[in-house]
Amino acid sequence: MRVVPITITERTQAPIRTCIGCRRRRSRASMHRCVLTHDGTVRLNLSESGRGAWVCGVECLETVVRRRALSRAWRRPLSGDLEAALVLDLQQRLTATDSPRGSDVNNLEGGDEHAEEHSRS
Repeated sequence: MRVVPITITERTQAPIRTCIGCRRRRSRASMHRCVLTHDGTVRLNLSESGRGAWVCGVECLETVVRRRALSRAWRRPLSGDLEAALVLDLQQRLTATDSPRGSDVNNLEGGDEHAEEHSRS
């Protein structure tokens, strides 16, 4: 039996991400990453460490709220009011700039209280 060596070819495509609002798949460069950092801060940043969620743009934010997509993507329960407030902040940030790298959106301190209240009802 003859063994043929496997060669690794270069990647020719850019990384593909899925929008949590519309579920469309696009290149990473054309989307915005919403990150929940370890200290509870929400940022629009491509390189921040933490739980990330990808959004196409402002047009998908209504669907994000309706589906409660941030709660699922971040694996953290958020009340509907808190999630709506975060999306409103995201909408303002996304319309203000095309390049979301490194911008703070909101601090989630106190968000656990809202999440606990929501989970009890």
